[in-house]
Amino acid sequence: MAKFKKYDIGEEISVQINLSTYLPSAHLCKEMEKIVSELDISFIESTYSELGQNAYHPLMLLSIIFYGYATGVRSGRKLSTACKDNLAFIYLCKGQAPSKSVINDFRKANFQHFTNLFNQVLEKCMEAGLADPSLSIVDGSKLRANSSKRATKNKEQYENWQQYLLEDIASLEKELTLKKEEQVVELKKKLSTKKKLVEKVESAIKQLSTMDEEACLNLTDADSVIMKGKKGDFNTNYNVQAACGEDQIITYTDVVLAGNDKAQLAPALKGITQNTGKPVKQVLADADYGTFASLEYMDKNDIEGFVPYRNMNATYEKTYASGNFVYNKEKDTYACPAGHDLSFYRTSIDKQNNHNNKNYRTDACLTCPFQKQCCQKGTARRVIKREVRQDLKDEMKERLKSEDGRAIYKKRLHPIEALFGQLKFNLGYQQFLLRGLEKVKAEFTLMCLTHNLRKLIAKLAQLLIIWSVSWRFLTLNLKNFISPDMSMNFARTL
Repeated sequence: MAKFKKYDIGEEISVQINLSTYLPSAHLCKEMEKIVSELDISFIESTYSELGQNAYHPLMLLSIIFYGYATGVRSGRKLSTACKDNLAFIYLCKGQAPSKSVINDFRKANFQHFTNLFNQVLEKCMEAGLADPSLSIVDGSKLRANSSKRATKNKEQYENWQQYLLEDIASLEKELTLKKEEQVVELKKKLSTKKKLVEKVESAIKQLSTMDEEACLNLTDADSVIMKGKKGDFNTNYNVQAACGEDQIITYTDVVLAGNDKAQLAPALKGITQNTGKPVKQVLADADYGTFASLEYMDKNDIEGFVPYRNMNATYEKTYASGNFVYNKEKDTYACPAGHDLSFYRTSIDKQNNHNNKNYRTDACLTCPFQKQCCQKGTARRVIKREVRQDLKDEMKERLKSEDGRAIYKKRLHPIEALFGQLKFNLGYQQFLLRGLEKVKAEFTLMCLTHNLRKLIAKLAQLLIIWSVSWRFLTLNLKNFISPDMSMNFARTL
């Protein structure tokens, strides 16, 4: 008697599969398809012509791309393969299986529309009670560009490379005349590749000729910049910016070429308000954003900030270090460690940092026994310089030192770090696929859009459970007080 069921290796069989048997009604791909079908994509549909062969429907391609980015599958090749052997993708493409070139061409042709789609998804999140911008958390992270650090060179390095390539081309052309016919084809390919590379190098040299002498340019992705990463390594990176609330719904996205976040808080706050249509009341960010410009913007726009600044809690070992001079706001004086008061005497301009300072000094320095330890060589008085907007930093320090301030600032870490952790480590988005700043911005917007979609779907599922439980509780209580006929009529009314 046979121990196993029939199994013929290599036998061709015909199987009719009902995908609903394998994909539950609440599967992510089905829920995502429902939401995508509700989006307004008329601006994409208008780009298609009625002439020629019928194209794949944009909603289908968007569903494939969105679901792919939501699950960590984003290259055109992998998406195309998934449409043939992954049930969720087969369900989304309805068995049509678009090729990788179709998916890549669609993404390339419509990358400028992803911001519009992001805002539509964000609006749906707000309708579900998510994405409250009143308390916003802003942070940035570095993502690798789709280019090698070795491809970043200055003008002199490109000129040396150009000379080497020209010599190599001359050698190949000479070798071409000596080779047999069967070897000529391969040499011509190498020669063609070298000549194209020389053209790119020449273009880079021309571009660098209009820039500073120390300027560098990446041959693969001209917009990418070598900047310091989180682990201290330098590579060709982009600085991605995002903002969210406690529910981790992303309300603002951007990609910048600056290696730090000093100038990014004000644009983020403007972007949050523009995207949500609601004002930001409180903002949390780390010390990278704690600049005078950021503090001034929050003060002018009545935004309560919880943004520390560099060296906010620094201590100074030297007795007469400037940090040990205590400012008295009421008197507008500084008290030195020796007990003397330094008074304001004039305003000066710091050209290097582009701001104004208030200068303080006292005549007591002339007779102070600690003059040599305190004053610089060649000066008789110690001068303390105070930035005219220093009050904003002092207020921020007091706010963050308070018990309420510490409790609010603790809310910063989990939502925004979990968000970047989901994108960079759970989904594996350590590097961009696209090149050029505009396309990179579109790709990061796509990452954030699909992140919001997953959060929205989870929220809608939660609301459905609450509604089901509430309805069951209501009907059970109605049976105790209302006749069956009355209960049925009441249910129909609802």
